Amino acid sequence: MATLLHDPDVLILDEPMSGLDPVGLDLVRGLLLDLSRQGKTILLSSHQMETVERLCQHIALIHGGEKLLEGRVGDVKRRHGHDTLALEFEGGDGSFLRDLPGVRALSDHGQYVELRLHAGADTQALLLAAAARLRLRRFEIVAPSLHDVFVEQVTAHGGALAGDGRGGAA
Repeated sequence: MATLLHDPDVLILDEPMSGLDPVGLDLVRGLLLDLSRQGKTILLSSHQMETVERLCQHIALIHGGEKLLEGRVGDVKRRHGHDTLALEFEGGDGSFLRDLPGVRALSDHGQYVELRLHAGADTQALLLAAAARLRLRRFEIVAPSLHDVFVEQVTAHGGALAGDGRGGAA
């Protein structure tokens, strides 16, 4: 990285993880963490919320040129509720969970799903329904992922999620 040759105090990087394989991702993540530990300020523009969630301490979500939210990662996630259930399971299809009472939305990642719940949803009833049809490895009430916060905020502000040309970065 030619950017680092002059040992700058501030780095501004746009999508530094884009197109990298897992080994490259690990190398760049490690480099960014080392630089941060050395006291360098790193401004990272990225649409990869998992990377942002793991690497960043403070975020700003910008969509269509408007700042929708900002703060420390943990604070941002807490402000958006503890209305998310994380379920990990073996085999089976968890898509039926979307239709259970109290479920507002489902993020399906194969054998891992995140359920966004309506206020007052009965988590014990959801646990029983899930356990009746799936072999559960994990059932946990968690703060929402930055991905879910991003999607919620952008759609709440009338943004399209793909192809609208307005972008969005954290």
